[in-house]
Amino acid sequence: MGLMKLCLILAYTNVSAQSWEKPHNNPFAGQLSGTAWFLGKIFETRMDKIDQAYHSQAVYHALNNTAEGQDVTWFNDSVGSQGLVRIVYTHPSPGGWCRRVHSSVKFKNLQKSYEDTACYNTHTNTWSWILK
Repeated sequence: MGLMKLCLILAYTNVSAQSWEKPHNNPFAGQLSGTAWFLGKIFETRMDKIDQAYHSQAVYHALNNTAEGQDVTWFNDSVGSQGLVRIVYTHPSPGGWCRRVHSSVKFKNLQKSYEDTACYNTHTNTWSWILK
């Protein structure tokens, strides 16, 4: 399982080239650390950096590679945390497309779920997160 996790991390290290940013008040917009900042705002109790990386990679894998309704899961056996990401629908937008993301994370005996929308810009080749 450890080798599988390492392969997942190595396979999706290009995630840092894309932005997972919250449009307002994100001091790290466009950086991989922006993912950690965004997740920290979602969860009252911060996930550790490894779990944040697993979840971020699962989200970008789902956005870039999966069909609607297909699950992407991740596990961190060392601390018992896990997550699930599912794209529920995709629609066109000016300059690209948007995808609705449903996500669930279990860590530190807490389970958190959220829904968000990410839009891909074909001109800049980046994802942007849309405020609700």
